[in-house]
Amino acid sequence: MKKIKIYLSGAITGRKNYKQEFYEAKEKLIKFQEDNNKRKDKEKIDLDIIIPCDYDHLNKSGKWEEYLKNDIKLLVDCDCLIDIENESYNSKGAMLEKMICMALGIPIISLSAFLDYKAVYNYSTTNLEIKL
Repeated sequence: MKKIKIYLSGAITGRKNYKQEFYEAKEKLIKFQEDNNKRKDKEKIDLDIIIPCDYDHLNKSGKWEEYLKNDIKLLVDCDCLIDIENESYNSKGAMLEKMICMALGIPIISLSAFLDYKAVYNYSTTNLEIKL
């Protein structure tokens, strides 16, 4: 069984229902994992899904910059970033997360591509290979 630690990334600032959007993405990934693990032609996977807003309690100042610092700490320990596709292209924080991933060689995958088995990445620095 392949364990994959996933960081969910998306727009937060200015979005009224951002927590719901993140939890809906997590539910889709959990269903994907369950369906995938029932198939005989696919390697079984164990997804560890990180939702950054679950860690908001770590921010004592309430400043945007502190939220992002905490999120980056979570991100760098993940195997890949999955963009939940909630207009994250308009989010300064989500774009910074993607830039960090590009600099560190952490795969960036859209949620729809992941769910459609269209993500294939070979990440030699950590010997992580994601084939769906």
